[in-house]
Amino acid sequence: MSTETVSAFDLPEITNEYLAKVQERADKATDGFWGTYRDLNGTYYVESQPRTVIGEGQFTNGYVAELTENKDLDTGNAYNNASFMAYARTDVPALLKGLREARKNLTDTELARDFYHRSSTHLAGKRDLAEEVLAQWESGCLEPAKALWMIRAALAVGDVKTIQELGSETSEDPRLERTCSAALMPLDSRPVEPCVIQGKHGVHETETGRKWTDADASLEGIA
Repeated sequence: MSTETVSAFDLPEITNEYLAKVQERADKATDGFWGTYRDLNGTYYVESQPRTVIGEGQFTNGYVAELTENKDLDTGNAYNNASFMAYARTDVPALLKGLREARKNLTDTELARDFYHRSSTHLAGKRDLAEEVLAQWESGCLEPAKALWMIRAALAVGDVKTIQELGSETSEDPRLERTCSAALMPLDSRPVEPCVIQGKHGVHETETGRKWTDADASLEGIA
């Protein structure tokens, strides 16, 4: 039997291992609620599951402990000791349960805090990236269509990217190829025929297949 004692100045650290030992001791103790009883000689008993059955009397499942007044130590304190022992049968499991729930709530709170911190940092990164794109557009470094695409990509779900990565992605997106502004201006009432070639090109071409270059000085005779 262990004779280990713990003073008020040497309380154990509340670790998971310590809680497991406390739980083990509680599980091994006599089951059920406990109560106290004092006989005519002043002896206190800690009883297991004391109860009164109407018409039959008082019953218990046996004595857990017997405490007598010690004339040299704790005089008159047998009742308090017995009461402490009796209540410990339910106090200890209740405190263990409450402590575990509190620790779980604390863990959940810490996880939620960490998630919020990561999320806020993530969103701040996306915001900063979108503002960087906007600044480049305002300085004339980006065309409106490309800037809008890059801002949408910067704010989209996913990892935070760099301005260089966004620029590389937009350069590969055919939807952002600039439509040529060149066009054939007819000399009569026929409609203007714009160039339908997208992206960089040296030869313009209409939808009907008519071609020309910027070096052409005259529109007459263009095939």
